[in-house]
Amino acid sequence: MALVETGTRALIGAVVGPLRGEVACALELVHHLTRDMLVLADRGFDTNDFIRIVNGTGAGLLLRVCSSRKPAVLRVLHDGSFLTVVAGVPVRFITATVTLTCADGSTHRAEYRLVTTLTDARRHPAAELFALYHERWEVEVTFLALRSTMLKGRVLRSGDPQGLRQEMWALLTVYQLLRAAMLDATDALPGCDPDRACFTAALRAARDTTTRAAGVLPATGSELTSPITEAVAGTLLPARRPRVGARTVKGVSARYGHRPPDEDRPILSTPVTAIDITIHAPAEGDLLPAPAAVPDTRHDLPPAPAQALPSATTGNTSHRPPESADMLLPPPAPVHTSRLEDILATMGAAPDREWRATELATV
Repeated sequence: MALVETGTRALIGAVVGPLRGEVACALELVHHLTRDMLVLADRGFDTNDFIRIVNGTGAGLLLRVCSSRKPAVLRVLHDGSFLTVVAGVPVRFITATVTLTCADGSTHRAEYRLVTTLTDARRHPAAELFALYHERWEVEVTFLALRSTMLKGRVLRSGDPQGLRQEMWALLTVYQLLRAAMLDATDALPGCDPDRACFTAALRAARDTTTRAAGVLPATGSELTSPITEAVAGTLLPARRPRVGARTVKGVSARYGHRPPDEDRPILSTPVTAIDITIHAPAEGDLLPAPAAVPDTRHDLPPAPAQALPSATTGNTSHRPPESADMLLPPPAPVHTSRLEDILATMGAAPDREWRATELATV
């Protein structure tokens, strides 16, 4: 598991060890997060613990969530997104349909649901966040470079856990050094996007330098250049173009089909000529209703008499207050950014009352 910078694909942190789940590994990397970072993650990290812990670091979060989440709609914003609370964290949900038009005339649609801690819709429009989420794919390019370009599909040689850890950290160290050299090359070219740096060219130059033992120490006056940076600068890739392709299982020994039955994207990588993002506002029926009358449907307890109210002087709290089907909740609390604050404000309006979960669920 690795925490990767999307712009340069450099490593911020990594976890090496036995398999224990993606979320568990990711939580070991949160200490690398700072307040000026925005974490992009896919549906595999859609858990309450992950959202709460990442938010606690001060970093922002933009996460794709599963369709099974049915959050309460507290407030609908002007761009179609809405505010809610997940795991005690005020968040913003965005649902949209992304339509791709390919060069061959075909169109492909998919629905995405994102949750973010960036709740200001004017500073962070929904369409911009959807375009930004696409950058999450850069981490997959990093794993491709590690597994395919550097290892070429080979397995690690060590036969014991300690040796495997040593090999993995050595592999990650070499990868990080190559990325640093590639960044030096693109920084020397004004306006050059780091995406245009060719990792294969950097790796070949590093191998040639190691094999020949030539150019290891830069010549006088060329301290800022090296065979790796020169190779990268001379083999820049063209500007990245939008494209789409089906996700398939490429292993020859895979137990399952090589193409999911609901996959409609082209098998081969196809250029994309147009991208349309349609934001879907929640339905009116999804908006959280104002507090209303909640009838007492429990029949296992007899109704408490009116004189059983607890006394403020005696401190007797062993009796329940009278409950009636006509009893209304207090007036709704002022609008807050957190549902938890709404519930606390409602309970504070009648501190002596013993609230039921069914009553607070409508707040």
